[in-house]
Amino acid sequence: EETFGMSATVSLSIRPPGYIKSLKVVNCNGSRPFCDSLVAAINRSEPFPRPRFDELYNENLRIIFEP
Repeated sequence: EETFGMSATVSLSIRPPGYIKSLKVVNCNGSRPFCDSLVAAINRSEPFPRPRFDELYNENLRIIFEP
């Protein structure tokens, strides 16, 4: 699948010790398979590395993906 020009914005929160607390695609400028594969890849990334500061746990992160 051609992904040129596609992008997605994800809202993500990580809870201790590195697992997803919340994950939502808030904007997808691409095909459904593109966005579904993005969510699957993020889920497979668990557990996430411990942040440098524990205060970063449970923070709402917005990540923009542009292949």
